[in-house]
This record gives sequence, structure tokens and C-alpha cells, in this order.
Amino acid sequence: MFSDHNGVRKALQIALMMSTLLIFGMRFIHPFFAILAYMMILAFFHHPLGSLLDSLAIHHVHDSPMLSYGGLRVWGSIGWAVGATLMGHYLITHGLDRIFPAAAIFYFITLLATFALGSSDTKVEQERNFSARRVAAVFGEKRVLFFLILLTLYGVGVSPLYVFINLYYRDIGAENNLIGIAF
Repeated sequence: MFSDHNGVRKALQIALMMSTLLIFGMRFIHPFFAILAYMMILAFFHHPLGSLLDSLAIHHVHDSPMLSYGGLRVWGSIGWAVGATLMGHYLITHGLDRIFPAAAIFYFITLLATFALGSSDTKVEQERNFSARRVAAVFGEKRVLFFLILLTLYGVGVSPLYVFINLYYRDIGAENNLIGIAF
């Protein structure tokens, strides 16, 4: 809703700025309940990043017929693969506590890059009137409901992979570089 009203780029910049600060500060949080609360705040800003970047990519594809959404997304996949591999090799000789400052630096670079983007950002003018009837109308659309169920099932299926796969690799004896390459 924030990005619809204020623009995707502004929402992305705020989410990146807060994620940068929170990820950098993660290494200073120690008691379990403080980490739990901290992670909830981080998740609030961090989880929309992928969707916001996708929205920005769609806006750019719309403005430039020479671009394709898939072509832009390939670069995110390349970044993911290179980052996981390099971090796996880096962690062989350095401690795990280096992950947080490194991630914060790359998020900050991404934040700076958003300021260099063109102004192809759309805002959706919509009513600010949210009611139970409007929510019920959204869930009353069978195709939308089916899509939301698909997204939920996907999230349930993929989240254990992202969260616990590294523990499994560690359990079967994998070193940091192998975990990075596998990821």
C-alpha cells in the first residue's frame, strides 16, 4: 500500500535503508528474546525487497520495449549465485560475524544505486478506505484466492529450504565454501 501511494522506488529506498541499518546492527543483539523482536522488525523491512525490486523491474520493462522482465531477473540470479559462492569462500578464512557488515555494505550500495535510476515510477491513486467488506471482496474472487493459496503453499514449501538447508549441509559435514557453492 505504501508503494502504491508513494511510488515503488521510495518504498524500496526506505526498505533498503532500514534493512541496511538493521542487518548491520544484528551482530550486536544477543539475548534470545531481543533477537526474536529484532528479527520481526527486520522481516518487516527486508521481506518486501524482492517484490519491490520485481515491481521496479516491471516498470522499467514497461517503459523500454527492448528490455524483458526475465532478462532483468537473470541479473538477480547471477548476483545470488556469485554472492553465495564468494561468501562461502570468504567464510573459510573469516568468522561468521563478517556476514552482517558485508551484507549491510552491499545493501547500502544497492540503496545508492536506486537514486541513479530514472524516474519511471508509478503511483497508484486509490482510496484509503479499507474495510472488512473490501477485504471480503478480494477473497471472494476465486482466481485471486487460488493465487494467494498457491503463494502460501510455495512459501510453506520453500521456507524450510532457505532456513534449514544450511543446518543440514553442516550436519552431513559440509564446509563453508561447499555450503556457499551449494546455495
